[in-house]
Amino acid sequence: MSVQESPETSRLLANDRRKYVRFRFVAPIEIIRSEGTSQQGLTIEISDGGMSLATDETLQIGERVELDPVIDGKVSAIVRHKQGRIYGFEFLSLSAEHVSLIRTTCRHLPFFSARSLNI
Repeated sequence: MSVQESPETSRLLANDRRKYVRFRFVAPIEIIRSEGTSQQGLTIEISDGGMSLATDETLQIGERVELDPVIDGKVSAIVRHKQGRIYGFEFLSLSAEHVSLIRTTCRHLPFFSARSLNI
């Protein structure tokens, strides 16, 4: 994601090994599993490449799911990591339009620092 580098942005990028700048994004979300079952979650943060969310149900690392809604549509994703009830997802095959929509939305969101929440 291309963001203007302010001192705050530079500090966040220097302290975070992730590829994309993350933004705080809290919203209810549905996690749809490959066998058709679904569960509810609550998003924590979002970036161009993925998002983190909390859910009471168990997911497996490497599991492919659909997340709905991500900003304004359904997105395919893969579970990349888990810490307690918090899961990290990598988006798969986002359309250019959806990436643009995520970027536009993120411009209006506060930066997210995982270290501030100990995650």
